[in-house]
Amino acid sequence: MATDVGREGINAAFARSLWQLRIADGLSQRQLAAKSGVPESTIKHGEAPRLDRPGGCLLATAIPLAAALGTTVDAMVAVKDERKVT
Repeated sequence: MATDVGREGINAAFARSLWQLRIADGLSQRQLAAKSGVPESTIKHGEAPRLDRPGGCLLATAIPLAAALGTTVDAMVAVKDERKVT
């Protein structure tokens, strides 16, 4: 079950997914930039969101990255809620 985790949680989930999917596809940040049309520096910042700058990727950036990695933005930001529902 996904849960509402706020902007910081979504940024962290997207960053983790972006990195994991890029590595799983055997792509460097430069290669993903070429494949997606998203600047390499944006990918670098997207994989490492920080609290001292507006974090994460904008939707306009997230969509081509997700497409280049063969997934959706929804799937990349899904955060599993490990609590058991009774």
